[in-house]
Amino acid sequence: MIKPDRISYDEFVKTITMFWIERDLEEAIQKEVDEFVDAMATKLTTINTKEGLIRYIQSDKTSLNNILGLMEIPEEKFKRIISLLRKERKYTFSTEWSLDKTRSVILENSSFMDDVCDLLMNGAYSERFKRKIPDFYRDSFKIDASTMARLTSREELSRLAKRQMEVKYNNRVSLVISKKIEEAIKLTCDLEGLTYVKNKNVDVFEKSYNFTIPNEHSPKILIDYSYNITTSSTQSRFAEKIVNTKKDAEANQQTVITVVILEGAGWVGRQSDLKTIYENADYVLNLANLGLLDQIIRYGMEG
Repeated sequence: MIKPDRISYDEFVKTITMFWIERDLEEAIQKEVDEFVDAMATKLTTINTKEGLIRYIQSDKTSLNNILGLMEIPEEKFKRIISLLRKERKYTFSTEWSLDKTRSVILENSSFMDDVCDLLMNGAYSERFKRKIPDFYRDSFKIDASTMARLTSREELSRLAKRQMEVKYNNRVSLVISKKIEEAIKLTCDLEGLTYVKNKNVDVFEKSYNFTIPNEHSPKILIDYSYNITTSSTQSRFAEKIVNTKKDAEANQQTVITVVILEGAGWVGRQSDLKTIYENADYVLNLANLGLLDQIIRYGMEG
Protein backbone atom coordinates (compact mmCIF):
# COMPACT_ATOMS: atom_id res chain seq x y z
CA MET A 1 0.00 0.00 0.00
CA ILE A 2 1.26 3.48 -0.87
CA LYS A 3 2.10 5.64 2.13
CA PRO A 4 -0.69 8.22 2.69
CA ASP A 5 0.32 11.85 2.18
CA ARG A 6 0.32 14.24 5.11
CA ILE A 7 -1.97 17.22 4.89
CA SER A 8 -0.05 20.48 4.78
CA TYR A 9 0.30 22.66 7.84
CA ASP A 10 -1.68 25.46 6.20
CA GLU A 11 -4.47 23.07 5.21
CA PHE A 12 -4.62 21.73 8.76
CA VAL A 13 -4.98 25.22 10.25
CA LYS A 14 -7.53 26.18 7.60
CA THR A 15 -9.77 23.19 8.37
CA ILE A 16 -9.54 23.12 12.18
CA THR A 17 -12.82 23.60 14.07
CA MET A 18 -12.41 26.63 16.32
CA PHE A 19 -15.45 25.91 18.51
CA TRP A 20 -17.17 22.55 18.39
CA ILE A 21 -20.97 22.84 18.65
CA GLU A 22 -23.00 19.83 19.78
CA ARG A 23 -26.66 20.82 20.13
CA ASP A 24 -27.64 18.01 22.50
CA LEU A 25 -24.76 18.96 24.78
CA GLU A 26 -25.65 22.66 24.62
CA GLU A 27 -29.22 21.88 25.70
CA ALA A 28 -28.05 19.59 28.52
CA ILE A 29 -25.61 22.20 29.85
CA GLN A 30 -28.25 24.95 29.71
CA LYS A 31 -30.58 22.75 31.73
CA GLU A 32 -27.83 22.32 34.36
CA VAL A 33 -27.24 26.10 34.38
CA ASP A 34 -30.94 26.74 34.99
CA GLU A 35 -31.03 24.19 37.82
CA PHE A 36 -27.93 25.79 39.36
CA VAL A 37 -29.46 29.27 39.20
CA ASP A 38 -32.67 28.07 40.86
CA ALA A 39 -30.72 26.36 43.64
CA MET A 40 -28.37 29.31 44.23
CA ALA A 41 -31.21 31.81 44.42
CA THR A 42 -32.72 29.74 47.24
CA LYS A 43 -29.76 28.28 49.14
CA LEU A 44 -27.62 31.40 49.53
CA THR A 45 -30.29 33.73 50.88
CA THR A 46 -29.05 33.43 54.49
CA ILE A 47 -25.27 33.74 54.01
CA ASN A 48 -25.34 37.36 55.19
CA THR A 49 -25.46 36.10 58.80
CA LYS A 50 -22.73 34.02 60.37
CA GLU A 51 -25.17 31.31 61.43
CA GLY A 52 -26.66 31.16 57.94
CA LEU A 53 -23.23 31.07 56.32
CA ILE A 54 -22.13 28.18 58.55
CA ARG A 55 -25.34 26.25 57.82
CA TYR A 56 -24.83 26.69 54.08
CA ILE A 57 -21.20 25.54 54.21
CA GLN A 58 -22.31 22.51 56.23
CA SER A 59 -25.13 21.61 53.84
CA ASP A 60 -23.57 22.04 50.38
CA LYS A 61 -20.39 20.33 49.15
CA THR A 62 -19.82 23.09 46.59
CA SER A 63 -20.57 25.90 49.03
CA LEU A 64 -17.11 27.54 49.07
CA ASN A 65 -16.92 27.47 45.30
CA ASN A 66 -20.38 29.05 45.02
CA ILE A 67 -19.69 31.71 47.65
CA LEU A 68 -16.40 32.75 46.06
CA GLY A 69 -18.10 32.94 42.68
CA LEU A 70 -20.90 35.10 44.03
CA MET A 71 -18.35 37.38 45.70
CA GLU A 72 -16.19 37.41 42.52
CA ILE A 73 -13.13 36.24 44.44
CA PRO A 74 -10.60 34.11 42.51
CA GLU A 75 -10.13 30.67 44.04
CA GLU A 76 -6.34 31.12 44.03
CA LYS A 77 -6.58 34.29 46.14
CA PHE A 78 -8.72 32.48 48.70
CA LYS A 79 -6.26 29.55 48.82
CA ARG A 80 -3.37 31.93 49.59
CA ILE A 81 -5.20 33.33 52.59
CA ILE A 82 -6.21 29.87 53.80
CA SER A 83 -2.50 29.00 53.65
CA LEU A 84 -1.82 32.01 55.88
CA LEU A 85 -4.41 30.83 58.41
CA ARG A 86 -2.96 27.32 58.32
CA LYS A 87 0.51 28.70 58.99
CA GLU A 88 -0.80 30.64 61.98
CA ARG A 89 -2.30 27.45 63.35
CA LYS A 90 0.95 25.56 62.79
CA TYR A 91 -0.56 23.03 60.40
CA THR A 92 1.97 20.86 58.59
CA PHE A 93 2.37 22.56 55.22
CA SER A 94 3.22 20.62 52.08
CA THR A 95 0.73 21.77 49.45
CA GLU A 96 -2.18 24.18 49.25
CA TRP A 97 -5.59 22.82 50.16
CA SER A 98 -8.32 22.45 47.58
CA LEU A 99 -11.71 23.98 48.38
CA ASP A 100 -13.01 20.50 49.21
CA LYS A 101 -10.14 19.95 51.66
CA THR A 102 -10.66 23.35 53.27
CA ARG A 103 -14.35 22.64 53.74
CA SER A 104 -13.70 19.20 55.24
CA VAL A 105 -11.26 20.70 57.78
CA ILE A 106 -13.46 23.58 58.89
CA LEU A 107 -16.43 21.24 59.28
CA GLU A 108 -14.37 19.43 61.92
CA ASN A 109 -12.81 22.52 63.47
CA SER A 110 -15.30 25.14 64.71
CA SER A 111 -12.61 27.68 65.51
CA PHE A 112 -11.22 27.45 61.97
CA MET A 113 -14.80 27.68 60.65
CA ASP A 114 -15.20 30.94 62.60
CA ASP A 115 -12.02 32.35 61.03
CA VAL A 116 -13.12 31.47 57.49
CA CYS A 117 -16.60 32.92 58.02
CA ASP A 118 -15.12 36.12 59.48
CA LEU A 119 -12.85 36.38 56.46
CA LEU A 120 -15.70 35.89 53.98
CA MET A 121 -18.15 38.19 55.73
CA ASN A 122 -15.95 40.98 56.97
CA GLY A 123 -12.37 40.47 55.79
CA ALA A 124 -12.34 43.80 53.98
CA TYR A 125 -12.87 45.72 57.24
CA SER A 126 -11.45 43.41 59.92
CA GLU A 127 -8.55 44.93 61.87
CA ARG A 128 -7.13 41.45 62.33
CA PHE A 129 -6.96 40.78 58.59
CA LYS A 130 -5.85 44.35 57.82
CA ARG A 131 -2.64 43.67 59.73
CA LYS A 132 -1.85 40.54 57.73
CA ILE A 133 -3.34 40.87 54.24
CA PRO A 134 -2.84 43.74 51.76
CA ASP A 135 -5.89 45.79 50.79
CA PHE A 136 -5.50 44.57 47.20
CA TYR A 137 -6.18 40.97 48.30
CA ARG A 138 -8.65 41.75 51.08
CA ASP A 139 -11.10 44.32 49.75
CA SER A 140 -13.41 41.80 48.02
CA PHE A 141 -14.01 39.80 51.20
CA LYS A 142 -17.36 41.14 52.32
CA ILE A 143 -20.92 39.88 52.21
CA ASP A 144 -22.98 43.05 52.08
CA ALA A 145 -26.14 44.32 50.40
CA SER A 146 -24.48 44.46 46.96
CA THR A 147 -23.37 40.85 47.32
CA MET A 148 -26.85 39.68 48.27
CA ALA A 149 -28.40 41.71 45.47
CA ARG A 150 -26.68 39.44 42.95
CA LEU A 151 -28.88 36.60 44.13
CA THR A 152 -31.91 38.39 42.67
CA SER A 153 -30.36 38.57 39.20
CA ARG A 154 -30.70 35.44 37.09
CA GLU A 155 -28.23 36.96 34.65
CA GLU A 156 -25.59 37.28 37.38
CA LEU A 157 -26.22 33.75 38.64
CA SER A 158 -26.19 32.35 35.12
CA ARG A 159 -22.81 33.99 34.53
CA LEU A 160 -21.53 32.46 37.75
CA ALA A 161 -22.86 29.03 36.80
CA LYS A 162 -21.24 29.08 33.38
CA ARG A 163 -17.92 30.21 34.81
CA GLN A 164 -17.98 27.30 37.26
CA MET A 165 -19.04 24.84 34.56
CA GLU A 166 -16.46 25.91 31.98
CA VAL A 167 -14.02 23.08 32.67
CA LYS A 168 -16.87 20.58 32.84
CA TYR A 169 -18.27 21.88 29.55
CA ASN A 170 -14.92 21.68 27.76
CA ASN A 171 -14.34 18.16 29.08
CA ARG A 172 -17.71 17.04 27.77
CA VAL A 173 -17.03 18.56 24.35
CA SER A 174 -13.68 16.75 24.36
CA LEU A 175 -15.50 13.51 25.18
CA VAL A 176 -17.81 14.00 22.18
CA ILE A 177 -14.77 14.44 19.93
CA SER A 178 -13.08 11.41 21.49
CA LYS A 179 -16.11 9.27 20.68
CA LYS A 180 -16.04 10.39 17.05
CA ILE A 181 -12.35 9.50 16.81
CA GLU A 182 -12.93 6.10 18.40
CA GLU A 183 -15.81 5.39 16.03
CA ALA A 184 -13.45 5.97 13.08
CA ILE A 185 -10.74 3.77 14.62
CA LYS A 186 -13.19 1.00 15.49
CA LEU A 187 -14.70 0.99 11.99
CA THR A 188 -11.33 0.36 10.34
CA CYS A 189 -10.15 -2.10 13.00
CA ASP A 190 -13.35 -4.13 12.74
CA LEU A 191 -13.11 -4.28 8.96
CA GLU A 192 -9.45 -5.30 9.09
CA GLY A 193 -9.70 -7.64 12.06
CA LEU A 194 -7.46 -5.44 14.19
CA THR A 195 -7.44 -4.64 17.89
CA TYR A 196 -6.81 -1.40 19.75
CA VAL A 197 -6.52 -0.35 23.38
CA LYS A 198 -7.46 2.94 25.08
CA ASN A 199 -5.43 5.03 27.51
CA LYS A 200 -2.82 2.35 28.15
CA ASN A 201 0.79 2.89 29.16
CA VAL A 202 2.87 1.72 26.19
CA ASP A 203 5.78 -0.38 27.41
CA VAL A 204 8.56 0.82 25.13
CA PHE A 205 7.74 4.53 25.55
CA GLU A 206 6.61 4.47 29.19
CA LYS A 207 3.82 6.86 28.22
CA SER A 208 0.06 6.56 27.91
CA TYR A 209 -1.69 7.28 24.61
CA ASN A 210 -5.39 7.71 23.89
CA PHE A 211 -5.40 4.84 21.41
CA THR A 212 -2.75 2.24 20.56
CA ILE A 213 -3.01 -0.26 17.71
CA PRO A 214 -2.88 -3.23 18.11
CA ASN A 215 -1.91 -3.15 21.82
CA GLU A 216 0.41 -1.53 24.35
CA HIS A 217 3.00 -4.32 24.19
CA SER A 218 3.59 -4.27 20.42
CA PRO A 219 2.58 -0.79 19.28
CA LYS A 220 2.47 0.04 15.60
CA ILE A 221 0.21 3.09 15.65
CA LEU A 222 -0.11 5.65 18.48
CA ILE A 223 -3.03 8.08 18.39
CA ASP A 224 -3.39 11.07 20.72
CA TYR A 225 -5.95 13.87 20.58
CA SER A 226 -6.52 17.21 22.25
CA TYR A 227 -9.34 19.77 22.21
CA ASN A 228 -8.45 23.24 23.50
CA ILE A 229 -10.64 26.32 23.36
CA THR A 230 -8.11 28.43 25.28
CA THR A 231 -4.33 28.33 25.46
CA SER A 232 -2.46 26.86 28.41
CA SER A 233 0.83 25.31 29.46
CA THR A 234 -0.73 21.86 29.06
CA GLN A 235 -0.36 22.34 25.30
CA SER A 236 3.41 22.68 25.69
CA ARG A 237 3.48 19.48 27.74
CA PHE A 238 1.41 17.75 25.08
CA ALA A 239 3.85 18.91 22.39
CA GLU A 240 6.81 17.78 24.50
CA LYS A 241 5.27 14.31 24.76
CA ILE A 242 5.12 14.05 20.97
CA VAL A 243 8.73 15.21 20.66
CA ASN A 244 9.88 12.65 23.23
CA THR A 245 7.90 9.89 21.55
CA LYS A 246 9.78 10.52 18.31
CA LYS A 247 13.13 10.58 20.16
CA ASP A 248 12.34 7.36 22.02
CA ALA A 249 11.24 5.61 18.84
CA GLU A 250 14.49 6.52 17.13
CA ALA A 251 16.59 5.56 20.15
CA ASN A 252 14.87 2.18 20.46
CA GLN A 253 14.75 1.62 16.69
CA GLN A 254 11.00 1.26 17.09
CA THR A 255 8.93 1.49 13.93
CA VAL A 256 5.74 3.23 14.94
CA ILE A 257 3.39 5.77 13.37
CA THR A 258 2.26 8.65 15.55
CA VAL A 259 -1.04 10.33 14.73
CA VAL A 260 -2.17 13.49 16.54
CA ILE A 261 -5.71 14.80 16.20
CA LEU A 262 -6.24 18.39 17.32
CA GLU A 263 -9.28 20.65 17.47
CA GLY A 264 -10.16 24.00 19.02
CA ALA A 265 -9.25 27.67 18.81
CA GLY A 266 -6.63 27.20 21.51
CA TRP A 267 -4.38 25.36 19.07
CA VAL A 268 -4.63 28.14 16.49
CA GLY A 269 -3.75 30.57 19.28
CA ARG A 270 -0.66 28.59 20.32
CA GLN A 271 1.00 27.85 17.02
CA SER A 272 4.50 27.44 18.42
CA ASP A 273 3.36 24.23 20.10
CA LEU A 274 1.21 23.32 17.11
CA LYS A 275 4.20 23.58 14.77
CA THR A 276 6.30 21.48 17.15
CA ILE A 277 3.65 18.76 17.03
CA TYR A 278 3.35 18.99 13.26
CA GLU A 279 7.12 18.64 12.85
CA ASN A 280 7.42 15.62 15.16
CA ALA A 281 4.27 13.57 14.55
CA ASP A 282 3.90 11.45 11.44
CA TYR A 283 0.37 12.73 10.84
CA VAL A 284 -1.58 15.65 12.28
CA LEU A 285 -5.32 15.59 11.60
CA ASN A 286 -8.54 17.26 12.66
CA LEU A 287 -12.13 16.05 12.30
CA ALA A 288 -12.48 17.61 8.85
CA ASN A 289 -9.89 15.19 7.47
CA LEU A 290 -10.44 12.27 9.85
CA GLY A 291 -11.20 10.11 6.81
CA LEU A 292 -7.44 9.82 6.27
CA LEU A 293 -7.20 7.79 9.47
CA ASP A 294 -8.50 4.70 7.67
CA GLN A 295 -5.64 4.83 5.15
CA ILE A 296 -3.08 5.55 7.87
CA ILE A 297 -4.16 2.55 9.96
CA ARG A 298 -4.17 0.20 6.97
CA TYR A 299 -0.73 1.40 5.90
CA GLY A 300 0.71 1.24 9.42
CA MET A 301 -0.47 -2.30 10.02
CA GLU A 302 0.69 -3.53 6.63
CA GLY A 303 4.37 -3.01 7.45
